[in-house]
Amino acid sequence: MKKTILAVITIIFTLSFFAGCASQATETQHQNYPVFSVNDVQHDPLAFTGVITIHGVVTMHMPSGFGVEYTQQRACCPDFVLHVAFDGNAPAIGETVYVTGSFVHTSVFQATQVRPTR
Repeated sequence: MKKTILAVITIIFTLSFFAGCASQATETQHQNYPVFSVNDVQHDPLAFTGVITIHGVVTMHMPSGFGVEYTQQRACCPDFVLHVAFDGNAPAIGETVYVTGSFVHTSVFQATQVRPTR
């Protein structure tokens, strides 16, 4: 009986692991631009040149746009919020989004397109 339960738990764990890897692999490109997380760009934003897409969670609204944090960081310890300048309507706080654009300043990402991940 214990061996059967252990086998079932092992199978569930293995399937969950591979499902997670598959979902991450699909997020490497969005609209033909490379996709990075907020965590990827936080240490040296200007190293990311040209048009890119950033994946994150909207955490605040600002007069000139909104703030985005790393999706995995939100629950524990938010310490970096990426300022996204955007002329359109800001997504709802808590919404996970793809933000396409480029860095115009060390801490400002100018978005040309914002899309929910759904």
